[in-house]
Amino acid sequence: MRKILGIHDGHNGSAALVADGRLRFAIQEERLTGVKNQGGMPAESLRAIDEKFGLADVERVILAGERMNQRCWSRDAIVRDYRNSTSPVNLLKQTLKKSRLVRRALTRARRLGGMPRSVDRGRIACMDHHLSHAAAAYYGRGEYGRDVLVVTCDGSGDWRAGSVYRGRGGKLEPLISLEEGSSLGRVYSYFTYLYNMTPYEHEYKIMGLAPYCTDKERIASCKAQLERLFAWNKDGTMWRYSGRYPAIQAAGRELAGIFRRFRFDVAAAGLQQFTEETLVRWIGSLAKATGIGDVALSGGVFMNVKANKLIAECEGVRSCFVFPSCGDETNAIGAALAGWREATGENPEPLRDMYLGDEPIVGPDEITSLPGSVVRERPDDVEAAAARLLAQGQIVGRVKGPMEFGARALGDRSILANPSRPETVRTINEMIKGRDFWMPFAPTVLQEDFERYFRPCRSVVTYDYMTFAAESLPEKREYCRAALHPYDHTGRPQTISRRSNPDYWRLLAAYKELTGEGLILNTSYNLHGSPIVRTARQAIEVFLNSGLEHLALGEYLLHKKSDG
Repeated sequence: MRKILGIHDGHNGSAALVADGRLRFAIQEERLTGVKNQGGMPAESLRAIDEKFGLADVERVILAGERMNQRCWSRDAIVRDYRNSTSPVNLLKQTLKKSRLVRRALTRARRLGGMPRSVDRGRIACMDHHLSHAAAAYYGRGEYGRDVLVVTCDGSGDWRAGSVYRGRGGKLEPLISLEEGSSLGRVYSYFTYLYNMTPYEHEYKIMGLAPYCTDKERIASCKAQLERLFAWNKDGTMWRYSGRYPAIQAAGRELAGIFRRFRFDVAAAGLQQFTEETLVRWIGSLAKATGIGDVALSGGVFMNVKANKLIAECEGVRSCFVFPSCGDETNAIGAALAGWREATGENPEPLRDMYLGDEPIVGPDEITSLPGSVVRERPDDVEAAAARLLAQGQIVGRVKGPMEFGARALGDRSILANPSRPETVRTINEMIKGRDFWMPFAPTVLQEDFERYFRPCRSVVTYDYMTFAAESLPEKREYCRAALHPYDHTGRPQTISRRSNPDYWRLLAAYKELTGEGLILNTSYNLHGSPIVRTARQAIEVFLNSGLEHLALGEYLLHKKSDG
């Protein structure tokens, strides 16, 4: 078995293994340490892969990022960086830091604490940050018989904020780079910081807040002021920051001056519309300039599902693939896939699914150690039993099968509910998740039933990974309401098929037999501020320390005894 190991040792550290051309395993460090978005060298993830597959015979180890400062990825360090962006002195500090990273770049592959001793240091190489993003999108899509327009966009990485490649026959040809000082992602993240949320973590809250504002005139005014910060080239294929400061990283005062002229919901809506229109203009112009209508996207900015929907519907785009959970955590996957191509000259297999982690071990110790307040049962069909509870309006945790990689729970580490119950959102928020009141949950829908609930996109997209927003059909909104955005009635759907996850599909199919509906509410199985659970013990801990009353854990079904 030929093995390639990919490592991301920056924000939200992760590791991935490609073996014989297929992505076999991937895991984020946060799942093992319990620290949300744990950064730096993913030592625990590497240990887990070493125990499961063995790393002594790994052919190549690819580090995602040619220059990495491993000390700047804590939440406090990130917030401090944004706090300092109100002063041009910060830009000087960034420049000095870059010069140090340049000096260290040549020795980066040899200065890696936390790497298992079994790994041969002579097999370690580095890959550009945005090339890693592009590789995840291109090889994840996996269509090598046609040209693919591959686009990345994020806050920054290896001093770039975006890139454009032509994917052709398994190779990635660079076309365009966006400089770090013109970062679109930085603008969005600065707003997150300005309103006392955490950059690189809470941007989704801004996207969720934006639809509530309907003041079109003020939204347009905010958007226009943001637009004046950037200048486009003639054909619309790239932009640059053209504000008062040397780079967007030093323009905190300028950005704050714009956002604080408006009420926070107006500013959120203006920023979201600015982001959507910038990306649509960019991708549309790139498709026109290159003549390529098949698109693959990656980088943290493309976690914006509302923008992705509009990109997929813009003129010139024939099909659109967004790599699932396309923040920096997936750069380990991109590095491993590109490393396979470099090592073998063969194209890796396209992405099959995101169930890339280990399964929860549910043994006698986990079950017998439960307190007397928990009723244990092992039904003949745990999926059918869980479906009955959902049909009765109960909220059910589900922890079974390989753990999902990334930010989205896709059924194996999920909290599930009947979306027609209006009290469901409040119950989950108050008793389990502690989410902001305006944030929507997401639906899982049987693939064959998707068009019963949502209007499909004009171009070819996949809804398997919650990467695109979708418009719900008016006649189904009453049933779906707890799984849709409360104001604009859009959803962030995950379609499920018998092939992609047979057990989860059977649960939904059983639920449909009982209710006639092929859609349920799905949110991640974790407490607020903590990573999604990995093990059976973690699942039980969340169960016991929350208001959740039912947990389908492996083949077991656990219930809390009622007070009566």
